[in-house]
Amino acid sequence: MKMDRGLSGKDRILKNVDYRRVLKGGRTYREGVFVVGVYKSALKRHRLGISISAKRVRLATRRNRLRRLIKESFRINKIYYKKGYYDIVVALAKTPDAKLSFQAVNGIMGSLLKKAGVME
Repeated sequence: MKMDRGLSGKDRILKNVDYRRVLKGGRTYREGVFVVGVYKSALKRHRLGISISAKRVRLATRRNRLRRLIKESFRINKIYYKKGYYDIVVALAKTPDAKLSFQAVNGIMGSLLKKAGVME
């Protein structure tokens, strides 16, 4: 039996046009250091896009760690998402004060997605 680890290319938002559609046409929610844009998708799957600039998080290792934490939170909580499919873009609203733990990232993401009506 194959384990579902990570996100496939189909589960990610890869094109600039799609990022813009979510951020311009969708609803945005902010909490803590994150801003989440949510857009109802016509595709038959939830997709995730992550935007973390080097201006906000200087070290590439920290940016990549934050991306991994966000992806893992998205993957684990997928089973709690409501019916309907959404494109979700996560960006940093401000520079994080310290190294964020998985529990902190998962808590903020869960709270934001509940506000957005994506999660139960």
